[in-house]
Amino acid sequence: MTDLETPLSQDELDTLDLFLRSDQSPPETLTVDELHGFLTALVCLPERTLPSVWMPVVWGGSQEPGFEDLDRLEAMLALMMRMHNNIAVQLKDEAFRPLLSRAVDAAGVAFTSPQKWCEGFVRGIGLNAEHWSGALETLAEQTSAIALLAGIGERAPEVDQALQDPNTFQALTDSIPERVQKIHRHFLN
Repeated sequence: MTDLETPLSQDELDTLDLFLRSDQSPPETLTVDELHGFLTALVCLPERTLPSVWMPVVWGGSQEPGFEDLDRLEAMLALMMRMHNNIAVQLKDEAFRPLLSRAVDAAGVAFTSPQKWCEGFVRGIGLNAEHWSGALETLAEQTSAIALLAGIGERAPEVDQALQDPNTFQALTDSIPERVQKIHRHFLN
């Protein structure tokens, strides 16, 4: 594994997360877990998406903002590229794990939340819609589960009720790695 494929340490993830949420980044900038989901959708495709195409989405749809601290920006871009490359390695090695955030429910109970990661993945699909359009029907089972967890689209009341069940929600969350690996294998064939 090269330096450009090395997984980010927890300290590096925290640094990237703080940067993405800081005043130095536009308010619409993706969160670190959204970024991971977004990059995962891009890496699933056999065609490489250039950073010049996907980077504006990271900043919320605008072009790269004017940063005063260019050294810090370059360091953060290097972390993003390492995240991108490590996702590719994980998918190739059939060892993918999404970067999911922790959240707290209304009762104050902490849980693993896939929502932002899934929102990022759906954005990645949208960025390369022409490549995904022919595969979405074949991959409906995989992509619809991710869209459900992202909270995108209309859902039948029984689906909403099922997602309120902690066991169902956890099972669907736990299925993300397998679903992403299936998507990746589909595009490799």
